[in-house]
Amino acid sequence: MNLDKIKGYSHICILGDFNFKEINWKTGTTSVNENHQATRFLEMTRDLFLYQHTLEPTRLRDGNVPSVLDLVFTNEE
Repeated sequence: MNLDKIKGYSHICILGDFNFKEINWKTGTTSVNENHQATRFLEMTRDLFLYQHTLEPTRLRDGNVPSVLDLVFTNEE
């Protein structure tokens, strides 16, 4: 994501299937090291002051741990 493209907008909404199952959005933590792509993505959302609104699992399949993959970010709570 090019950060310069979203700076300066008053209303931002970014959504999609990001596939970062390593991020726990309720606690704001990751299960991987600081150099992992998921940790860097979480830090980027913090740096941009984005709020992630999807907190319940969006991927539920038999045999798999439920995860939050479909995310909705805005710059407003």
